[in-house]
Amino acid sequence: MVFGGWALFTGVSHILAARRANVEDTDRGPMTTMGAVVTVVGLVLLIWPGTGVVAISWIIALAALLFAALLIFLALRFQRLKSG
Repeated sequence: MVFGGWALFTGVSHILAARRANVEDTDRGPMTTMGAVVTVVGLVLLIWPGTGVVAISWIIALAALLFAALLIFLALRFQRLKSG
């Protein structure tokens, strides 16, 4: 519940900060998108806390697997560069 409230507050504050930013600012679009995503995550965690925790656990696990695959790929690539 606390994380959901924090995510909701952070998302709304990002959206408000993006609305106050200059129109020519290149970070305005990504900040609005990030604020919307974090706001939705916060709402999901507040409405369905159990489901939200499971979903965040799966996202963290997937990110860890992708990061591990990237590290293995880079290790093999650097080994090939070193020996070649």
